[in-house]
Amino acid sequence: AKGCEITTTYTLCLAGTLYRRQHLSESKYFQCQCQRCADRTELGSNFSTLMCQQCKKGHVTSAAPLDEQVR
Repeated sequence: AKGCEITTTYTLCLAGTLYRRQHLSESKYFQCQCQRCADRTELGSNFSTLMCQQCKKGHVTSAAPLDEQVR
C-alpha cells in the first residue's frame, strides 16, 4: 500500500547506487531514495566507492548520490 515500506528486492543487492537507481528507473519507473541510495558509502558497503589513486588509502565517493548530474 502507498506509504508502506518495500521489503522486496527489485534489483541486484550487490550493485552500486548508479546501476541500481538506473535499473529501477527504467524497469519499475521510480527514482529510489532509500537510505542506502542516499548514503555516500551505501550504508558502509562502499559498492560505488573508488580507491584514491594518489594515497591508495582514501576513498572517493559521490558528493550527491541522489543527483544524477553530480558524480
